[in-house]
Amino acid sequence: MRDLLIVTHGKFGEELIKSAAMIIGENESIHAISLMPEEGPTDLQQKIEQLIDQKPTLKDAIVMADLLGGTPCNVLLRMMDDHPNWAVYSGVNLPMILSFVNQQFLESEEDRIMADGKEGIVDIRVLKTSLLMDEDE
Repeated sequence: MRDLLIVTHGKFGEELIKSAAMIIGENESIHAISLMPEEGPTDLQQKIEQLIDQKPTLKDAIVMADLLGGTPCNVLLRMMDDHPNWAVYSGVNLPMILSFVNQQFLESEEDRIMADGKEGIVDIRVLKTSLLMDEDE
């Protein structure tokens, strides 16, 4: 299975990894790069390239950015030509990371990652109403 690289504004990616570890344990194949307020696109690209030099497995990684159209996503978009094996997604969330780890265990492809991320977005009020209606039947 491929490594996972999470690229976000601030420490969001690092904190997602910590949260995932609370649920499923540490995972050596998940990495985060943070764009800090004093940094720009060139700084971020350099940080990503330095990590790839240290971890060559990231040349074929699944890559997730926090926000479509944000600097992390835009930098990844520019880098994709040099990394044609990347699978790049925006809108990273905890269900996507958990899905990545589960698929490692199942040795399956990453086709579920985006679907699991979307399925993790639920209006709890609607869900509660639906569950209460089911109990009444």
